[in-house]
Amino acid sequence: MSSRSVEPVGVVSLDEDWYLVGWCRLRSDARTFRLDRIRRAELTDETAPVRDPDRFLEFMPWLIERPGPLH
Repeated sequence: MSSRSVEPVGVVSLDEDWYLVGWCRLRSDARTFRLDRIRRAELTDETAPVRDPDRFLEFMPWLIERPGPLH
């Protein structure tokens, strides 16, 4: 079991499993985390920095058809 600090971007479903898509601060990259494997979550007052949405396209392909910038 590991502990990660993650900036959440969205939640997606794939093959009957649900995943949190976010920016993993440990790996400094976009990652997915299966929701049924998350044991604990903690909300902070911190505001996440703006990330390049193209880094998340592998996990959230519907963003390709977005009409404009993702904010």
